Amino acid sequence: MIKNRALHLSKDDSFRASNGWYEGFVKQFNLRSINLHGEGAEVDKNDPILLEELEMFYSIVRSYPPERVYNMDETGLFYKVTPRFTVITDEEDPSTVRGIKSSKDGVTIGLCSNATGDHKISPFMIGTAKEPACIRGNKWPLQYTSQ
Repeated sequence: MIKNRALHLSKDDSFRASNGWYEGFVKQFNLRSINLHGEGAEVDKNDPILLEELEMFYSIVRSYPPERVYNMDETGLFYKVTPRFTVITDEEDPSTVRGIKSSKDGVTIGLCSNATGDHKISPFMIGTAKEPACIRGNKWPLQYTSQ
């Protein structure tokens, strides 16, 4: 981001904003990168109840041939989200640096395959609009549905 901004502001056509220039800039102004948001809590992987339930689940799954065991997962694609990292000086207190409220505009992408990987279900997209303008009248590479 800094290199792109420097290129935009430069009036010198020979200026390239190289990695070396960036490293010098960061050192000169005592800048560092920090994460603006923390991560969610993790599951306790040593919880005896969880381990017992997982073993019961695994025994059921093992009773099927791998080509009949499927895994489906979804991932969010937030196309208007702001960066989670920023650059601050050594004099700034990281606890006082706040991010802006993230845009929630996004879609869900669903992915599914069997355990052997020889049968993959085509990815699909779930959005909020019944018929998004970008899809209307166009051939779309993914199956789309709205909530």
